Amino acid sequence: MNFFDINVMVGEWQLSELMFKSGDDLCAEMKRLGITRALVYHSAAALHTPGYAGNDYLAGEIAAHKELTGVMVATPLVGEEYGGADKLLA
Repeated sequence: MNFFDINVMVGEWQLSELMFKSGDDLCAEMKRLGITRALVYHSAAALHTPGYAGNDYLAGEIAAHKELTGVMVATPLVGEEYGGADKLLA
């Protein structure tokens, strides 16, 4: 059986420490638990800068890990904050 985690956050978490600061940390724990795939977002995108920096941090953390699929964080104000969905996706 394959397990697929669909809600994983990596990165820094305000004053306390997350279990997974990096893609390497996450993959080590996934291997230990027998999880083969995960959808991942970055704490900086979820908590601070959804569009640019946070999503870029995520891309860097998971680039070397084919078992991790990045989830881009956006706000409902995508038109106002990013110039529209096409600009955000670019």
